[in-house]
Amino acid sequence: PQHLPQAVLSLDKISTATFSQLQERGVNTLEIMHPFYQRFVSGRAQLPEEWKPPNQREHEEMRRVLVSLQWGYAGDHGYRTHLKGILENGLFFDELAQAIRETSSETFWHLRLHPVQLRGAGYRELRGFINEFTEANPNTEWQFSSEAPFPAVASICQANITMSSASSYDASLFGLKTLLLCPTVRPGGLHHRRFNDLIEDGYAEKRVATKNTIVEWVKKARKVPPRSLTKHDEDTQTALQVLRPFL
Repeated sequence: PQHLPQAVLSLDKISTATFSQLQERGVNTLEIMHPFYQRFVSGRAQLPEEWKPPNQREHEEMRRVLVSLQWGYAGDHGYRTHLKGILENGLFFDELAQAIRETSSETFWHLRLHPVQLRGAGYRELRGFINEFTEANPNTEWQFSSEAPFPAVASICQANITMSSASSYDASLFGLKTLLLCPTVRPGGLHHRRFNDLIEDGYAEKRVATKNTIVEWVKKARKVPPRSLTKHDEDTQTALQVLRPFL
């Protein structure tokens, strides 16, 4: 007992349930929102100039959608053979490309490469492909969205689309709903249970990738209040007061 802390600051409900078992031994557990995300959700954080997108005013009247791309679909799946052959171009469905072209006057698309795709020598061809694609479609960009920190991109978007990226959870903390397109996460797929908690909380949907489905979903997409990982706002505020000198 002498080695136990007086309090535990938990960042999610599962951790709270785990550490709350120590309450009878004098350990208090307080849930707080992750201090890093709290800076952005509160609206108090000022983004550094280098985090801000270039020519932001040029498309300020357009809806902005984040597309969180993933490795594993371009013949780089390794033992994840269930991903083989899903995407012909290795990055996104042709139906998504069609949706991008159809919404050229109303939606701006931020295509974000996974860090592995951004830096890996084996992905030069994919980077060349996405560069050609964005040059041919002026309502798209990929370099800013791939190089800037996730909060800088998520904070200016209204929705997120991905195959099955775990960044969907990060997106929910910024009030973005996610459209999940990978067949492996739909009912009957190998990973059909993934993201069900996001779906239950209203922050994700699993759909078949058709052009019309994507276009209609994007048109209806709106930023919503950030998803909370905690249950007790008063505890969050109390804990933040204690933490503030250290943040």
